[in-house]
Amino acid sequence: LIIGGGVSGVLLANILHKRGIPFQGVEKSKNLGSQFNFKQLRLYNDNSVGFINDICNSIDWEKIDDQPRERKKGEWVNAKNDYIDEEMAFLGNPVYQPKNDFDSVFSKLKTTVESCFTTGKTVESIDLEKRTVCCVDGTEFSYERLAWCADLKGLLKAVQTPPKMNFKSSKKKEDWQGGIHLELELSQ
Repeated sequence: LIIGGGVSGVLLANILHKRGIPFQGVEKSKNLGSQFNFKQLRLYNDNSVGFINDICNSIDWEKIDDQPRERKKGEWVNAKNDYIDEEMAFLGNPVYQPKNDFDSVFSKLKTTVESCFTTGKTVESIDLEKRTVCCVDGTEFSYERLAWCADLKGLLKAVQTPPKMNFKSSKKKEDWQGGIHLELELSQ
């Protein structure tokens, strides 16, 4: 069961579909990808481009091999190597980006798997013992394995006995955007 029909959920759905692994997707919005609003996709190595092309080979990529630059005192200068490792991952070159706009890329990615998603379903709770997900409208989904591809706040709210984790809370929605991959083993 995949919770979330954004970029991560749709990409995971494509991987499972290509491998012949059955799945069901659940998305709270009426359309897949509607929560994704910065509309930018960049890949930072050849392997990632190959991986995406294996899933959806109709995406044309543009290779940008320019030296990363930053603005200092009103001037654009080549980026220096005084960044921490986590920042350097985004300053390497080359960088690959789709030649078309993000909406057309996402449209190609969702075409194969869109029919496997149920939309308009907001997850309310997850019962770890029964292995079920219950939505606000009372709909229940059973799962063997659960892939949470939605915001982390929603996961912590939905789990009956949330793990003890300390995440900085923010009132601004913009502060919750970004990418993170966590694998959590949840149990009673």
